[in-house]
Amino acid sequence: MGGRHYLALRVLIINAATLRWCIISLIMIADCDGFVKKLLP
Repeated sequence: MGGRHYLALRVLIINAATLRWCIISLIMIADCDGFVKKLLP
């Protein structure tokens, strides 16, 4: 039981890290899009 709980916790941590990376990537893409629009009239 303890092993299963640890595994679930590890999966949750990995998912949280992946989600954070996805959010950061989306913010960077959105920011890049805004930057390109500023350069082009």
